[in-house]
Amino acid sequence: MDTDVDAGVDAGVDAEVDVIVVGAGPTGLMLGTELALGGVRVQILERRTEAQRNSRALTLHPRSVELMDQRGLVERFLARGRPVPGWHYARLDTWLDFSALDTRHGYTLLHDQARTEHLLTERARELGVPVRRGYEVVGLRQDTGGDGGEDRGGGRDGRAAAGDVEVDVRGPGGGLRTVRARYVVGCDGGRSAVRRAAGIAFPGTDETLTGALGDFAVVDPAALDRARAHGVLIAPVEATEGPAEGPADGPADGPAEGPADGPADGRADGPAEGPAVGRADGPAGAPAHARTDDLAGGLTDGRSGGLTRIVLIDPRRMRTPAAEPLTLEEFRTSLTEICGTDCGVAQPRWLSRFGNATRLAASYRAGRVLLAGDAAHIHFPAAGQGLNTGLQDAMNLGWKLAAEINGWAPPGLLDSYHTERHPVGRAVTENTEVQTLLMELTLLPPYQRPAAALRTLMTELLGIEEVNRLLADRISAIDTAYPPTTAEADTETETETDTGPTPVPDHDPLTGRRMPDIALTAAGSEAVRVYELLPPGRFVLLDLAGDERLRQTVTEGWGSRVTAHTVTHHEQRTDLDGVREILIRPDGHIAWATRTPALPDRRIERHHALTAWAGAPARG
Repeated sequence: MDTDVDAGVDAGVDAEVDVIVVGAGPTGLMLGTELALGGVRVQILERRTEAQRNSRALTLHPRSVELMDQRGLVERFLARGRPVPGWHYARLDTWLDFSALDTRHGYTLLHDQARTEHLLTERARELGVPVRRGYEVVGLRQDTGGDGGEDRGGGRDGRAAAGDVEVDVRGPGGGLRTVRARYVVGCDGGRSAVRRAAGIAFPGTDETLTGALGDFAVVDPAALDRARAHGVLIAPVEATEGPAEGPADGPADGPAEGPADGPADGRADGPAEGPAVGRADGPAGAPAHARTDDLAGGLTDGRSGGLTRIVLIDPRRMRTPAAEPLTLEEFRTSLTEICGTDCGVAQPRWLSRFGNATRLAASYRAGRVLLAGDAAHIHFPAAGQGLNTGLQDAMNLGWKLAAEINGWAPPGLLDSYHTERHPVGRAVTENTEVQTLLMELTLLPPYQRPAAALRTLMTELLGIEEVNRLLADRISAIDTAYPPTTAEADTETETETDTGPTPVPDHDPLTGRRMPDIALTAAGSEAVRVYELLPPGRFVLLDLAGDERLRQTVTEGWGSRVTAHTVTHHEQRTDLDGVREILIRPDGHIAWATRTPALPDRRIERHHALTAWAGAPARG
């Protein structure tokens, strides 16, 4: 039963739900829709009273576009986005070539964050997910027994009911209300109130470097090429309705809630395309970093809907704290000092700084509280990975949390969210630190000459196809593969650890990798792509060898969780040679694959895999 502390609180918020998602940025919205697909009662609480107009992030990388494809949403995004066949790494002259990747979506999609949030909000509305704006989380408490963990948070005294999390919310009227959920997920940005209330540490490094960005309605097109030649990044930004909101200092996935364990960037993604390396006209030898024109063609216009984004690092101002307001006069001065022209910028819709504070949550889960997106990881916006990593967090977590709530999750499944995604967060924070260093060194006089030589070497290395492919796979997240676990092993012999299922040595090489979007024909259906089978958010079992009992067995035991298809023809790939069956997770990664030729043995393997991943079969 909810508690009204102040009669001024809006009663629009639901008193009890299965999951409260805090933060209506891209991560929170994506998670809300994933939970709804799993039949979970969810509501999203957002401190801001209106949708974000300013777009911190501008890009969707190949894996994120694949996720939209897997949910039947990709055409909505393509209709308003602009594909670019590559992206930068540390703003080196040679760009990463996404068109060579093993995907149908080998490009960066220029798609403003505001538009991404709009489309995901639209999707949430279609699935009946309420997005409650104007509600700020100010504290929470967990049940101290069972899975609830220790009583923590900044709310009122008292303890949550068994198996619940109580959340103290300040509503639009300013009053407090307590609402209850079985789980709470913090998607509320780098200064996450949820993370602090749950007592989850956020170790890392403080801000030491800042860049600047501006979205302008007026520029001098003739001056943009000169700015690019001096390392200033130019990108189109879709105009939004309404007046400029001024410098926004909240993170991409939600509001800034105050300092997070020391100075936090608070801007999370910042500009997703990453900063440009500005070059002052002073010290000799400071390099000018140009893009590779054939890969950057989508950026050459620099204008869309009347707005142009300009991003730079000014050597004379790169130690200015990100919290300090940025003025039009200062931005013009920086442009003039870097490239000899202020590019005629006028009528700014948004001016902001962003910093390189880098932090990674010690754990993505504390009892019944979980973290995703910038609440779990913040970093410099190098190569535009922040928003994309958050979307992929949400895709990994949604089906697992839904399984836990619906009562069929096998042991360790929910803990595997941390096991799988925390290493990804660490890899992203580390590669952004590397890229930041490659950019910053060029701005420091003692290091400019060797830094220029290092960047030249790195540029040459990116010209090697294998090296380019390695980094393109990594930045695009196409190479994300999760470690095999006991979910493949006999469920009678599997063991558990505090961090989730135990790794096992024997597994098919496909296990944990993303499923390629191959074309196939299933018995009794027309030709489809694999991703066209995934929008319902269920497991998909592909029988490539033909077992007349497979569909009946799956339907009887796991019919509400797994959809089985007997494949009569499929696109050939060498990595699928000899594969007889594949179990695809709801997030598009491969849970289990077998090349066992003997049908009786394969049926035993299948039963174990289904039970370990999709839970115990229904009792007939």
